[in-house]
Amino acid sequence: KAVVSTQSTGTSAEQEIIDIIQEQLECCGLETAAETWEAAIPSSCCTGNSTCSVEEAYDSGCREAAVTFADKAIMFSILILIIGFVIEFLCMIAALYSVREAVRAKSYSALSTH
Repeated sequence: KAVVSTQSTGTSAEQEIIDIIQEQLECCGLETAAETWEAAIPSSCCTGNSTCSVEEAYDSGCREAAVTFADKAIMFSILILIIGFVIEFLCMIAALYSVREAVRAKSYSALSTH
């Protein structure tokens, strides 16, 4: 196994962002580790290693992982919206029922006092 050094290719802030994305999404490079990181594969491409080889790097690229993550986030947002609409609809029905019952009770009390 050839181990490639973990030399940074961008500024410190850029590399930090790339490392966070690769660690959280468990991906490496845009498409693959070998294509993106020709000479130096960052340690964020592997689990728990300070040095990382092409063979040890995550298999999936970050583009695919980001698209999958975005799809899941969108589906979760849609689910939350649907649940919110259902709850709002049920609250409107409950409010209308309460108003109807209040009107009915007021009418009954008016009839019983005469």
